[in-house]
Amino acid sequence: ASLSVGLSAGLFPEAGVLVSTVLLAIGSTAFILQRSTEPQVRPVDRATSGSAIRLRPVQIITLALIFIGATFATTEVSTVAITGEFGQPGAASLVIGVYALGSFVLGIIVGALNLQAPLQRQLAIAVALVALGTLLPLTAGTVPLLALTVFISGVAISPTFITAFGLIERHVPEAMLTEGITWVMTGIGIGMALGSFAAGAVVDAFGAQNGFWVSVASGVIALVTVLLGQRSLATHECELEGCEAAIPAE
Repeated sequence: ASLSVGLSAGLFPEAGVLVSTVLLAIGSTAFILQRSTEPQVRPVDRATSGSAIRLRPVQIITLALIFIGATFATTEVSTVAITGEFGQPGAASLVIGVYALGSFVLGIIVGALNLQAPLQRQLAIAVALVALGTLLPLTAGTVPLLALTVFISGVAISPTFITAFGLIERHVPEAMLTEGITWVMTGIGIGMALGSFAAGAVVDAFGAQNGFWVSVASGVIALVTVLLGQRSLATHECELEGCEAAIPAE
């Protein structure tokens, strides 16, 4: 995203989309040609029927990540707008890159710690940090301060994903795991689309910095969703046939 924004700001608006399309084509081709790590084909488990989206934990996590995805898009749109107001449109690429860096750093730390707290509690803490972090860019009056606040607001993104996918793995029958993950990824994409739309409208109507209020609202809704769903995320009752295939709690 940061490279795309930098190319669009530095060259021409379509540059980011064109380069991302080329990179996607190259990466997809390389992935398709990679056969050495291809998993073995397994028979379809007919014991499990229904869709993973019928499971309450999948619904809760997907809904929460729709709004988490909205915070991503809002940060990007508002950053482009506010760096333009500061007279440094090219800095948007750097600031968005710093946002991703914050997520990367804490993701490595959390992975190394091997935390023992229940995953649903870890998810609530991570989303709470995301929600609190959305307030920080509202205080930025310069590009360096914006980069610092965006860096801090991005640190909880990786822990949110790590715990969300961990919960999906524990609540979805093994034969439906790919579908469960796909629902969550689709939710993130929907959130990014809606967040871009909402942030753009707010920026145009009320100014660049006010666009970050869309992130604040999205973060709060995501947090409320996760908190209200703690009980469902903590249990391992399945609502589908064939739930004996589900991965049990540790």
